[in-house]
Amino acid sequence: MRTIRCILTVILLSTLLTGCWGTREIDHMIYVNTLGVDYVKDKVVVYIQMVNFGGIAKKESGQSQQQKTYVGKAEGDAFDAAVFNLYESSPQRIVWSNVKSVVFTENALKHGLIDQVFDVWDRYYEFRYTVWAMATREPLERVLNATSTSELSAIYSQLNSPMRSYEQSSIVAPLYMYKFIWKWKSSERWD
Repeated sequence: MRTIRCILTVILLSTLLTGCWGTREIDHMIYVNTLGVDYVKDKVVVYIQMVNFGGIAKKESGQSQQQKTYVGKAEGDAFDAAVFNLYESSPQRIVWSNVKSVVFTENALKHGLIDQVFDVWDRYYEFRYTVWAMATREPLERVLNATSTSELSAIYSQLNSPMRSYEQSSIVAPLYMYKFIWKWKSSERWD
């Protein structure tokens, strides 16, 4: 009899523990799709391209929503300071687990910001090493605000799947972040 009471008590208590009390709605968070890093006038400038997942799914009526790309920007004396300034200006929680690519400008590469980015990348669990690493000479705002030739989302852009473009007509092969780090670290040893 005592065993049955214990089992019933455990079952009743376990029903109180279930639920989704800590969840947040998908539209109450900012999902970063692409991270951009630049160096302008002795400041680190961080750009984030944000994804609106609501526009990817179809509405109940069967029509797709207009896709928009949003770009956030913050600056600081170092990469982590710029990211924290980005947090301060954000109205909602920023989620980094959906980052698909990181774009460095030529100035960021020349001023050694890669080591700062890798330091922050190593410290936070949301960042992954299977993102695309890229560099550009173009202004980052222009790269991140590039519109698609079709009505597709930014998720399907060349920044997120560069192999499609490379297979058709490209000279420089795209690199995953872990391969980029390996090449970067091995080039530092030979300098």
